[in-house]
Amino acid sequence: MTCESMRWLTGEEEPNPELLIEMAPMLPESLLLRSIEIALAIPDHSKRVRVLLALATRLPLETRERLLLRTLEVEREKIYPWEYSAALRKVIPLISDA
Repeated sequence: MTCESMRWLTGEEEPNPELLIEMAPMLPESLLLRSIEIALAIPDHSKRVRVLLALATRLPLETRERLLLRTLEVEREKIYPWEYSAALRKVIPLISDA
């Protein structure tokens, strides 16, 4: 884990959305919920959605569904239509068992 990632996990520095996305598959389970809290605080709506999509892949299906559907519901009016459409295309496979 880099020094930068440790600083944003401890709240000393603003989170880097690209770093969160990159680290999502490697985060230990013990840091997953904290990372979601950090992602929810990202001020840029489209970056917040991208980070939550990356983190959601690590969650159990039921929790993943709730997080993603609630996120898209809240963000629908805040992000550009094409970003919302792209997010929906990524969410659908993440919330189905098939």
